[in-house]
Amino acid sequence: MIPNSALHCITVTVLFQLTDAELTTVRLDTHDTFQSCWGAGERKKTKEEKSHKKRTRKGTGQEREDEQAMACSEAQAGSLSHSQSDGSINSRVSEDLRKVQEENENLKQKLTDIEKTNKNLQSEADKNRKALHSAELRIEELLQEMEQLRNISYVESPLAASDRAVLPTDLETPQINLLDSEASAQLHNQVQRLEKEIRLKDSNFEQLKITMELQLEELRNRNGKLKQDIEGLKAEKDELNNALDDIKKELEKRRNEAEKHEKQSTLLTSEIQTLEQQITVKDEKISNLESLTDKLRCELDDKNIYYIGVLNQRQDDMQRLSDEHRELQNNAQSRLLQIRSKNIDTLQTIFEQLTCSNP
Repeated sequence: MIPNSALHCITVTVLFQLTDAELTTVRLDTHDTFQSCWGAGERKKTKEEKSHKKRTRKGTGQEREDEQAMACSEAQAGSLSHSQSDGSINSRVSEDLRKVQEENENLKQKLTDIEKTNKNLQSEADKNRKALHSAELRIEELLQEMEQLRNISYVESPLAASDRAVLPTDLETPQINLLDSEASAQLHNQVQRLEKEIRLKDSNFEQLKITMELQLEELRNRNGKLKQDIEGLKAEKDELNNALDDIKKELEKRRNEAEKHEKQSTLLTSEIQTLEQQITVKDEKISNLESLTDKLRCELDDKNIYYIGVLNQRQDDMQRLSDEHRELQNNAQSRLLQIRSKNIDTLQTIFEQLTCSNP
């Protein structure tokens, strides 16, 4: 006989992967099987319940094989679900790692775009500085040219007549005076034109200078903001790299745990297969015992029917004998009463005779 502790261990180990409903069903079936073999309450069941249980639980050899195959498939499904749970953990960690990598790539792209924008702004600022420098050089050239024209105008202007008075009088002809006046007028017009151009250039230069200063200030502000953004992105990148390292460490830890669980699952699967083989042998023994028990019950039922018939016949005989005894007893009592009555009459007659003979 199998000890109760061993049966409990076998039941718990084999039914490791079953659901609650399946576990309840198997436990009830196991409990009913043990009761059918050794339980005292099974003797009180009727023959119809016994035959129904025999049909539903014993079955054919093909049904037993199907049940064993179903148990194996459930065990494999349990181990597969266990491995799938580890796989789901790894997939979640991989998904988090992929998201962090994508976010890191996006931040790298943003940083690259910001650096390109910063380079473009710096090149634009350099171009503006060059244009400003060219404008300053042009203004210097115009100022020098204007100064030269002023010097020439001062030499040949009518204001220098006192200087020309010391020259010989034979040089002061009307033709020379006419040429001097025309040249002076041309120089004066050229000087006015250059002064207007210089004033216009000065005005344009001041406007351009103000515009360039505003643009330069804006570029400086944007450059400072971009530097702050770059610093923030670098800090965020460092945080993401640290988080990525932590996730990699966690992933490696989960992989080690998954490998450990897989080894444990393999060991448990081999133990389950061994226990299933042992349970198959025990099931065959239980089936043989059930067959023997059914055979003994059939013989017991047949003998019960025979002895019940014999007892009923003997009970009928005893009832018949009891009736005969009761009838004989009644007859004896009637006869006894008759004899007593007759004896009393006889004794009374004798007594009367004796009384008469002895007055």
